[in-house]
Amino acid sequence: MSFYQLKTPGRELAVKTFTLDRFPKYLERIQKIGALYPCFKSPTFRFTHQSLTLLAQLCDFDTRQVLHEVASLASNPNPPESVSDPCNGFRRLWRCKYPFRNYHYLITFSRTGDNGILIEDVYFDKGRTNEFLPAGLQRNLLYKVSGSSEVRYRDVKNRDDARALADQWGDAIPVTKIRSRHAAVNGMQNDLAKAQWLMGTHLDVAYPEANLREYTLFHNPTDGIALSDIAECLWDKIASLPFMASCQVRHLADLLWQCQTEGHQTDWVVHSQGAIIFKAAVRHHLSVRAGARLDRHAVAFHAGGSVVASTRPFLEKVGIKIGPERINPYDVVPNLAGHNDLSASGLERCLRFVRNVFGDNGGNPSVSPHTLPYLGVCTYYLQLKDAGFHREASVVYDYMGGLNDKQLAYERTLNDPNAQLLNTVPRQKTVIV
Repeated sequence: MSFYQLKTPGRELAVKTFTLDRFPKYLERIQKIGALYPCFKSPTFRFTHQSLTLLAQLCDFDTRQVLHEVASLASNPNPPESVSDPCNGFRRLWRCKYPFRNYHYLITFSRTGDNGILIEDVYFDKGRTNEFLPAGLQRNLLYKVSGSSEVRYRDVKNRDDARALADQWGDAIPVTKIRSRHAAVNGMQNDLAKAQWLMGTHLDVAYPEANLREYTLFHNPTDGIALSDIAECLWDKIASLPFMASCQVRHLADLLWQCQTEGHQTDWVVHSQGAIIFKAAVRHHLSVRAGARLDRHAVAFHAGGSVVASTRPFLEKVGIKIGPERINPYDVVPNLAGHNDLSASGLERCLRFVRNVFGDNGGNPSVSPHTLPYLGVCTYYLQLKDAGFHREASVVYDYMGGLNDKQLAYERTLNDPNAQLLNTVPRQKTVIV
């Protein structure tokens, strides 16, 4: 396992040791985030300048978790999980265990002559950031993702063009805070390699005027097992009390608040399970910071797994601006699992296309009604036709002829590049599924 230091203040200064009362501003910060443990006030509990430099770079959530582990050393200075440093027998190495085994920080510490503890350094586990790791070993981290080409999802794509979208985004670099204008939370069953290009595509569609070149990915990792991800979704939906909130929900809630307090404007896209996590994070924020605004944020929901009608009041209460929603009428995730359309016709539509949501579709991601951003019913019809899915295309064509006024109004909000096709479709008296 490889670890690295996020920033080094210089060797001579790095090894100097201090108690936290020498740094009033830092002491104030950890008190504000609820991480000022009694042991930190002891003159025998010391930190090197290097360890404080690292902690100062972390977001509030990671700072709180690492300091929680550090504070536990006061009661158990020789935990069984720690091992001796092979280069220095007086130094101990302890992999931070919260919230999962093999978390992404390593704490180095030693015992001092006055029965005190010296926190020498905190390393970031670089081995947990590799996109080629098995999905089950990846962790919930922030990544800065950069654009690398001019391929954009604006209209019908053939299989090769749709696959080329994966080359648009890459080079994910782990970061500790959100510094970009745009950010995203991915859905279930997305490893890092898929999440970075897919969410870049969703952001580019949601904010076309931004001419996006980079964004921050709040990576929602997968265990690679669908039932495990579904269990996460169900828990985040029902866990309404603060102590029940999952690690990812609390992490995102802290990031939203930190961006707000720093005056950082952030425009989000949340996809599928990401919508559940985002709603739960705002709900958690309201529970622990009642009345605190989050009006430096805006969000667009794409095929979200949460109920749009019940999500909106939470967001409006904290001042988060809500962008256009994108939900394909044939997508089982937002309509049935998300309870956004439980009508008989909605049920029939989604069940007809459930294989296209979970299937390979000949390697063409644009055939799925769930994966890529929904550009509009006309473009989806042409997409299916171009990909050779003629049975599905004929079903969508019939649906286009039966759109009611509400459905037509929704389609107009999407700026479908092929919307003129609706004028050529024979109108039906009733909606055909």
